[in-house]
Amino acid sequence: MEAVQGVFELVNKTTQLFEEIHEYAWYLTDSFPHFFIPRIEKKINDGVSFRFVYPENLGKSPMFDLPERILNAVETRSIDEVKIVINVSDRFGLLALPGLDGKIDRDDALIGYDSRFKDWCKEVFEYYFKTSSQC
Repeated sequence: MEAVQGVFELVNKTTQLFEEIHEYAWYLTDSFPHFFIPRIEKKINDGVSFRFVYPENLGKSPMFDLPERILNAVETRSIDEVKIVINVSDRFGLLALPGLDGKIDRDDALIGYDSRFKDWCKEVFEYYFKTSSQC
């Protein structure tokens, strides 16, 4: 388990880890990382499956910039509100919790590589995925 502190450190770390994803990547998040769109498209072409759960207030789909064939390859769902961030892939799991102000704290996150932590992140994500609405 690794604690990552600082939003730039977190972006750098997740960008590095993103390159190592080979099978799947699931995201429960309150925002969409648009700068990842070219990387997502490449990974989809490499056979990686993606799932996103995001809050309804982001609109119909935060990935409107993607070509139709890519949009069709990504499972997107929405829920009323997202209060935590869970990213899970075949390579790592990531957890970011709310700070004292109730907003997701992107200055502190936990990243784990062992199967126990990844499985826990997967279970949490699947709970939100099952209770979300299809976009």
